[in-house]
Amino acid sequence: MTATETILVALKAAANKVVIAAIILLVGVVLARLLERLVRYGLYQIRLDKALLSRGFSLPLEALIGNVVKYGLYFVTFVVALNEVHITSQVVSIIAFAVIVVVVVSIALGIKDFLPNIWAGFWLHRRRFFQAGDVIEVNGVEGTVVSVDVLETQVRTRNGDIMFLPSSLLLHSQITKKKH
Repeated sequence: MTATETILVALKAAANKVVIAAIILLVGVVLARLLERLVRYGLYQIRLDKALLSRGFSLPLEALIGNVVKYGLYFVTFVVALNEVHITSQVVSIIAFAVIVVVVVSIALGIKDFLPNIWAGFWLHRRRFFQAGDVIEVNGVEGTVVSVDVLETQVRTRNGDIMFLPSSLLLHSQITKKKH
C-alpha cells in the first residue's frame, strides 16, 4: 500500500467516525428533548409544583427537573460523541478546568460584598455608635433603628418604610444620631 492509499484509508476512517459522532449528537439531542418533555409531563400529572405551592414553596421543580434531565443527557451525548472521535480526555479536561474557573469566580463574586460587611459590622458593634431605638440620619434619610446586625442595620423611616443598610455603607457614610 502506498502512502497516498494509507492517507486515504485514514481519512475515510476519520470521516466515518465524524459522521457517527454527528449521528450520536443528533439522536442524543432528540432523545434529551423527548425525555425532558416526558419528565415534565409526568411531574405535571402528579401536580408537583401545586403540591409545593400549597406548602409555601414557589419553586418550579417540574421545569427544573426536566431541564436537569435534558442537559444531563446533552452532556452524556456530547461525551459519547467525543469518545467516538477519540478526543474525550482533552475536552473533558478543558471542561473540568472551565467548571473550576466558574466555581472560583462565583465564590469570589459571592463573598466580595460579604467580607467587607462582616468587617464593618464587627467594627460598628465594637464602637456602639447606635443601637435599636436610636433615631439616625444616613445620607439624608432619617429613621429609627429597628435592629443592628453584623451584616446590616434595619431603619424604619417616618413613612413606615424599612431600609436595610449594609454595614459597609454605614461605615463609609456620615451618620447623625438625633436626640429623642
